Amino acid sequence: MRFQRGATLIVVLIVLLLITIIGVYAVRQSLTGLNIATSSQAQQALFQSSDVPLYKFSNGGIANSITSSRSLLGYAKQNSGSEVVFCYRSGQQAGTALPTVPTPNNTSLIVGGVAQTTNGFCDANNLSSRSQLTQVTIVARPIANVAQPFSTYIKGTDTASIGDGQSALEAVQFRVYVTSVLPALSTASAASINVCLQQPSNSGATTQASCLSGLSIPFNTQIEDFQQTYCVNGVGC
Repeated sequence: MRFQRGATLIVVLIVLLLITIIGVYAVRQSLTGLNIATSSQAQQALFQSSDVPLYKFSNGGIANSITSSRSLLGYAKQNSGSEVVFCYRSGQQAGTALPTVPTPNNTSLIVGGVAQTTNGFCDANNLSSRSQLTQVTIVARPIANVAQPFSTYIKGTDTASIGDGQSALEAVQFRVYVTSVLPALSTASAASINVCLQQPSNSGATTQASCLSGLSIPFNTQIEDFQQTYCVNGVGC
């Protein structure tokens, strides 16, 4: 009888061990599935946040005139080759999330990979636990296109009229970077996130994307290239 009781105890312990292993495996599977679902939802939310500013650029409602430095594209053209950066605040009323009149108070310039001011960058310290950041960078005549012959003129321009004092249409190339970040799903500090957001997007040894990736911060970046035309001499266009 004593032998039988000892065997029963061993069998019960083995069964309990198996149940524990199965339970741990089930919990791990559930956590993995939850992480995948959370990551998918986060990426979808970040993609949608990045898509909103690009939509505003595509529908043409961002500048009064490219020739005016008081317009967003005009300001970027005036600082050609540098990065014009601002924080897109989607919670504002329609039409006010983009700087109507860009100034050093609501935008920042990155010249040669170095930020000249910090007023335009998003600040991770000013967020609630579930909020996300969306930052926009505009570059007029990106570095990769500067050396391309006649890259600033639209197709069909009569090359004989260039420089003859007559009216000509010039096409300025713009590149727009929109980066959305979700700090709540990251273990990085707000200070580290701010450092990444202040890195250049267009060029440099450390870019905004590489910095965010290095810290495993969930983000989504969309890039759009487009051209805006205007009259060089303002006559006959």
